[in-house]
Amino acid sequence: MAAAVTSHRPSIVSYLLEQGALVSQYDIVLALADTDDAIAMFQTFLDHGWDINSKTGLGVTVLKHVIRDETLTRFFLTHGADPNFSTTPGSTILDVAAANSTPVIFDLLISHGAKLENSDALHSAAGELQKRPGRVEMMKHLLDIGMDINALWRREYPPGRRMGRGTPLHAAVSSQEKDRIVLLLERGADPQAKNTLGQTPMRYADAKGLGSSVDALREYENLSEDT
Repeated sequence: MAAAVTSHRPSIVSYLLEQGALVSQYDIVLALADTDDAIAMFQTFLDHGWDINSKTGLGVTVLKHVIRDETLTRFFLTHGADPNFSTTPGSTILDVAAANSTPVIFDLLISHGAKLENSDALHSAAGELQKRPGRVEMMKHLLDIGMDINALWRREYPPGRRMGRGTPLHAAVSSQEKDRIVLLLERGADPQAKNTLGQTPMRYADAKGLGSSVDALREYENLSEDT
């Protein structure tokens, strides 16, 4: 089966499934790696009863793995992928999309029933740490569709980690990305809002040694005082 998936042979995969073979997690990984023929392979899996919402070895559905690809995301959603599946405790597909994909894909999830009210999407976009391009554009989009700029993050951390739930501004501070910090402040983020440990964004940045974020906050504060 794996050899047929790797060699891009949906007809052989179809034959093997008809003979009783099962789609394994390894087959899913191989199909995802085939960027040119992934849809044909997944369609073959679906034609033989594969559950599009079954979990991979990482405990998530395949939708999470294709979230950067508009064509694959659209295919999965139109074939019944659940856009409200939690990827990890307290995290949603919308959160993953906000940190990794585009406003078009984000809206595609919404149009297929993803619930914005259950999401920490703005925090996820603001706090994304891999410096993926397009996060500021995503943040603007999320604010334009009404996400609360001062909402506290919903996800709970284990008490021992001492990571209080903060606002999107706290998340942007953690990323040390000045353009994200400035955008939130310009759009009305409260620089005095506290996280659940009682820290303002500035105090949080100081405590974590986030010098770039401290500088960005101070620069904006000084600019505001001069205008």
